Amino acid sequence: MGSFNEVNVMEYTGERMVPEGADVTTYLEHVFRYAFACKNVRNRKVLDIASGEGYGTYALSKVASGVIGIDVSAEAVAHAKSKYGLDFRVGNAERIPLESGSFDAVVSFETVEHVPNPRLFIEEIYRVLRPGGMVVISTPNKEVYHHGVTPNPYHCSEMTRVEFLKVMQPYFQVCQLLGQTFPHSALDCLQKAVGMVSDRLGYYIRRKIEMSFLPVNSRSGEIERNRVVEKIPTLSAPLGWLWNPFALRKFGLSQKNQPRYFIVVAVKRKNCVW
Repeated sequence: MGSFNEVNVMEYTGERMVPEGADVTTYLEHVFRYAFACKNVRNRKVLDIASGEGYGTYALSKVASGVIGIDVSAEAVAHAKSKYGLDFRVGNAERIPLESGSFDAVVSFETVEHVPNPRLFIEEIYRVLRPGGMVVISTPNKEVYHHGVTPNPYHCSEMTRVEFLKVMQPYFQVCQLLGQTFPHSALDCLQKAVGMVSDRLGYYIRRKIEMSFLPVNSRSGEIERNRVVEKIPTLSAPLGWLWNPFALRKFGLSQKNQPRYFIVVAVKRKNCVW
């Protein structure tokens, strides 16, 4: 797969991640989710639901045997087709316009919280997957997401961990429950420890480590951000999860260090369990 076409940049409104326009935190959160997905869907036929600007579908296309992107916005679909040259289609997450049992894997990041009826959405994912098919899906943690920030006007169905799993488990066997963007990380502990000697040194060491594992920063331009999109399938380095604050990782059920986002990897059940 070659490089994508240079086209006009899609406007960033906060509803969909746009590589050239999103704030660096939003950019890195999304990029590392797709890096994780790429490592789980290699050589599978993949459906990317809520494909938006198209960068994630493009990354998946580098490792999948085939990929289709679905988004409710005709504008986003037209932009993605023009920029990435892949199969993007207009469709509703609650009524996916594709045949049953036609995909090996579904990827859907930060979608279910936008859907009025999450159960219908999960049912549709179940329907379009082949027997034993996999889903990689994420959603914000309702108990953490809004602390100190204004509610997201595009969200209508945010969930707790228990609520999210309750929606998933009748249809899917959950294999992994991961978190992303924790309030307390290894970098926080290191900075605090060094800060006992020198606050300035602690901050300097933290920034140096972050620069080793984060592909862009707040000063990175459009060209550099788009170069990273090309490299999404190979972003995660060995032990990078330890120092990369945007890496996906396992977490306990303790309430002391809950992630901002949940990510589930699950396999389609043979029969729905109620």
